Amino acid sequence: MPPPYILEPGRRVNAWDYEFEWTSEHYTPEQLKPLIYTYDELASKALDRLDEIAAKSRSSKPSPHQSNPAASPPLVSPPPYSDSTSPPPYIDSTTPPPPSSSCPHSRSQQLFSLLSFHGPSDPILSPLWTQLTTLPPWVNFSQITSGQRIFYRYLGPSIVGLTFQALLGGFGSARIATTLSLTGGFSPRFARRRLLETFQHVLDITSSIPDITPPSGKGFVSTVKVRLLHASVRRKILTMAKEKEGWFDVGENGIPCNDLDSVGTITAFSTMLLFIGFPRQGVWLSETEKEDYLALWRYVAYLLGTPTEPFESVKTAKLWLESLIVSEIRPSKVSRQLGENMIASLALTPPTYASADFLRAEGWWLNGPALARELGIERPRWWYLVLVGGQCGYFMGVSYFKKYLMPRRWEERQIERLKRILREVTVKEAGGREAGFEFRYVPSWRQLHNGVRGDEKGAVEEEGSRPKRDGFRNRWTEWRNLMAAVLLLTVLGWFGWLSARMVCRGVVSMVT
Repeated sequence: MPPPYILEPGRRVNAWDYEFEWTSEHYTPEQLKPLIYTYDELASKALDRLDEIAAKSRSSKPSPHQSNPAASPPLVSPPPYSDSTSPPPYIDSTTPPPPSSSCPHSRSQQLFSLLSFHGPSDPILSPLWTQLTTLPPWVNFSQITSGQRIFYRYLGPSIVGLTFQALLGGFGSARIATTLSLTGGFSPRFARRRLLETFQHVLDITSSIPDITPPSGKGFVSTVKVRLLHASVRRKILTMAKEKEGWFDVGENGIPCNDLDSVGTITAFSTMLLFIGFPRQGVWLSETEKEDYLALWRYVAYLLGTPTEPFESVKTAKLWLESLIVSEIRPSKVSRQLGENMIASLALTPPTYASADFLRAEGWWLNGPALARELGIERPRWWYLVLVGGQCGYFMGVSYFKKYLMPRRWEERQIERLKRILREVTVKEAGGREAGFEFRYVPSWRQLHNGVRGDEKGAVEEEGSRPKRDGFRNRWTEWRNLMAAVLLLTVLGWFGWLSARMVCRGVVSMVT
């Protein structure tokens, strides 16, 4: 555990190997604590109402022999998007949207269909639907488009940072880890699938402006589904906590999926990546790039029902990041179990076939030794740290080439190709279909203590998954990083030799 912090203005604070100066504008743990008891009430009320409507619909549905359905009126499609700072006009349909082709009978799709159909007129659903479809005045689609492009410009360090810092490091919040463990989504059997679903959501919201535009954009729909999923988890845990005293302490842990945890999650995916994840991989963004990337995630936070004030500027986002690191990072036993499950579920799996030792090295590099030790990540051998260093050198070369040397027209074509490839690979590895964001991992009485453990060897294989292939020759990621490390060391050695030779010549010339 970290030592007690002395939070005085002007004092330097070292929190989990991240050093900064504390100011009067930062938030103390006492100031942040009330946020664990507030939550997205709009979604919670809407979820109860949607269940009522669904139950009435099922009870009044005629039998197949009595039904004589009429032809459905045509759906009204939104107009094509024009590249401007003003949002596309919203057109309300008079009929429910068609079910998703990937999961037409899923509960999440049914809930979204009911919300979009009844939302404009139902007095309980209307506040949520109005909030979702009304764009706040600070939304700038040109800025958000740039934020989406930044994700693909720095794709390598983005994926590694989100995986091993935002997610693995995010387990350091004991409260968030407890909520995740209750749902079982990061149990050994399901951890990899859960990660792939999360990545599909990231792909949805970074695809294009039409994809995050209400009412039918893919990213918009998936984000609303995630919001309703959080409401379902919150309701289920609170219901079970009332039934069994001591199973979940609301006084200590707060409301599940509360405002502070939601802000922390968005911070991990945005601000932490900008100020810690990218720099630790040798990539530094300009102030404009930081503003654009934050603008994207601020809008995502708005759609998720998360307070958006912490993301209104780069300065404010950095203050919240540093305050949350001091206040919220307190790894627990459950945090360590989730971290072990995550690494085991990713080891020797396609498409990278990276070894568990290499994944642990990435965890050490991205989170720092102090947090990595508290998360129970074994210290990697120096060999794997060299490989991670080579990977950072590779990312630096590719990222700065795209930023400064690649023509923008070429970059746009590459981004479109990457979007297509990433979605194909992600969907394939997730079982061949798009993520439905279902309430699949329902909490149980035993889940908190028994549902997050791995097997004795730490190896995890999902049902129906391909056998894991060991052997360094199969790990193309580590081979690439080895070549990059050798090249980087060669270049540094050559420059060192050249510099030493020039210094020696200068000294000799001065003496003679």
